[in-house]
Amino acid sequence: MYEIPTDVICQKIGDSAIIVDLQNEIYFELNATGRFIFEQLAAGKTEAEILNQVVGKFGIDRLIAQSDMNALIVDLLNHELIISHNDEKATINPSNTHPQL
Repeated sequence: MYEIPTDVICQKIGDSAIIVDLQNEIYFELNATGRFIFEQLAAGKTEAEILNQVVGKFGIDRLIAQSDMNALIVDLLNHELIISHNDEKATINPSNTHPQL
């Protein structure tokens, strides 16, 4: 699970968003997919849940979505725009994220 620090805000601009760290004056611009991922992280969703939602909502190939989402999460962690409360650390195995039928 992840937490958004209190000094980090997300400003929506159309389908995109800008994330701003008011204390460190760092900002990220996110496209619609990045905004969705950030919002889901803020809502307490797991990476596996978010990956499944991204693939379904945006029609992105699972491996590409996983790679892009992992890169975004690592960037957000490195810039302290999110805080990790687990050991998941952006390492989803896509073969383990398919729902059981």
